[in-house]
Amino acid sequence: MSQTVVLRHLLNLRAGFDEEAVCSQSMAANVLRAEPLNRELEADTVWHPTKLSQASRRPSLRGRGSVRGSLVDIFGRRELVFESLLERGLAEMLLARRDVSDILDQPPPVRYVTADGRTRTHTFDFLALTADGMRLAIAVKPEAKVERSGIQAILTLVREQVGKRFADSYLLRTDRHITPDRVYNARLILRSRVCRNETDIAAMWAIVGTLPGSFRIADVIIHSKLAARGFNALICLIDDGRLKPVETGKIGYLTHLRNASEM
Repeated sequence: MSQTVVLRHLLNLRAGFDEEAVCSQSMAANVLRAEPLNRELEADTVWHPTKLSQASRRPSLRGRGSVRGSLVDIFGRRELVFESLLERGLAEMLLARRDVSDILDQPPPVRYVTADGRTRTHTFDFLALTADGMRLAIAVKPEAKVERSGIQAILTLVREQVGKRFADSYLLRTDRHITPDRVYNARLILRSRVCRNETDIAAMWAIVGTLPGSFRIADVIIHSKLAARGFNALICLIDDGRLKPVETGKIGYLTHLRNASEM
């Protein structure tokens, strides 16, 4: 284990932040106050059942060499199914993006004709709708399996034969795009939304809103005396687009940030 990882973990513990824990206290407070996470729900509603996935097919939970299951879009209150950890990671990355307004897992299959005249179908892993109305059909494959899977040829045929009837853009995403660091940061952002506290965010913005250049998260947290709440507030400011990490990699107490207006 590297010195950086150990130092980050110790700083987290000192600030009272557990990287692996769920925000149980914050969620419990929401329940005790009878305030649902989704502000559009009735004020006296504590829990609403999760809507089932809209997938055109439900992946079998039995499979060799892959993890299959489902996760919950907390704010959409909807189940999303996946057939691999890569697909799960991409789903979380999409959920964390403010410019993605909706995600359809396992959308209806598209038909295409192969070079030898045979009709085939292909089911994309996700169909994402962006805030500006773009439809993105996304196929997910491990980089090592791209060539032998023939997915590139399939995407070419679908682009040519189906085109904008189904999506505005057809994308292939592999482990070169769905990296552990990006998935970690997406989960951090999703967690921060559940734990969002506007008072803490305002307090942190009062400190960093006019800071020139870059600053280290740990230094601001210590100055604010908000400990883990301050860390979560800074992640919310990143989610809001007001702050940007200077470095790539996992966001933690050693990460340097700067105001988005300066970048």
